[in-house]
Amino acid sequence: MLEELITMTKRFDTELLPEGLRATGYHMGGATLAINAEVTGAEVICPGCGQRSTRQHGRYVRHLKDFPAHGRSVQVRLSVRRFRCVRRNVPS
Repeated sequence: MLEELITMTKRFDTELLPEGLRATGYHMGGATLAINAEVTGAEVICPGCGQRSTRQHGRYVRHLKDFPAHGRSVQVRLSVRRFRCVRRNVPS
């Protein structure tokens, strides 16, 4: 069986994922459907000081499992950005 990542080129994600997330592709392999997604927000609020920050520090992927659909297990691979506070004295 040929397994490949299918990249979404159109806006099919408007009803697939909640607001603030964008589907970027999917992969069907065996009994699993994996949906690749990313957070669309460009800024966050620091929990330490309440200041808004757009200073991106890195990325990581969270693997979320959902209920089966059409006989396949469903996994969402969510790419999340890590931000740094713009203030220097706030502990991370």
